[in-house]
Amino acid sequence: MNEQKSVENLDHSQEKTFIFLLVSCWICLIFLAFIFWKLTYFGFYQIHPFFPRIIGFILMGLLLSVGFGIALFLKILVLESDSFLFSPIRRLVSRYLFPLMVLVGRLFRIPEERIQRSFIDINNHLVRIKGISVKPDKMMILLPQCLQNSDCAFRITKDIQSCKRCGQCQIAEILPLLESHGIIGWVATGGTLARKHISDRRPEAVIAVACPRDLSSGIVDCFPLPVYGILNERPQGPCVNTLVDMERVRWAIQHFVIPE
Repeated sequence: MNEQKSVENLDHSQEKTFIFLLVSCWICLIFLAFIFWKLTYFGFYQIHPFFPRIIGFILMGLLLSVGFGIALFLKILVLESDSFLFSPIRRLVSRYLFPLMVLVGRLFRIPEERIQRSFIDINNHLVRIKGISVKPDKMMILLPQCLQNSDCAFRITKDIQSCKRCGQCQIAEILPLLESHGIIGWVATGGTLARKHISDRRPEAVIAVACPRDLSSGIVDCFPLPVYGILNERPQGPCVNTLVDMERVRWAIQHFVIPE
């Protein structure tokens, strides 16, 4: 277990950031619902005296449902236990609450990249809890173009096999790893092309390497497809000659791909 966590590089401060923003979102929803009810009270009262109560009960029901979903989400996260409500709760958090979390984070002056990183860490934790296991031909590995050496004359966005394996970038190190496991890798220049690859190949799971912004948006866009995200390293700045932790790539393949 300790070895697994060290490879995953779990950051509990990131988890705390995510949980803090998640609870803050629920409090904000309560406040917004109350303001909406107060502003519309007299208008609905003119329609019928019982109308404001009906609206209040509806809003209360929605808030309680969201609160129950958040509580169950935290239970799954802390106890690392699966649930039959796993998928709808994951949808609630990733599709609806995550954009609100970014807005709430701005109020608390939390950098957006920190929020994105916390979301990716939590997502990876949930994918691991779910126990995803797929055959090699049903796994897709998406890599960013910026992993390739910027001075290389051979563009690999159309076919990763066109790499000459000169060793000037990590593509030459990743290719043999994919071939040994029978996994097809794709290089994407952005989110649109990445979504096209996923739509064409229809994998059952994805291991994606990218920056925090592209990874977080890709995880949301690909729902309910499980995506395990690995953040790239940017020693020369964004989008140029980036690196990836190969130990995490190897761990993800060994953990999520069924050996043939």
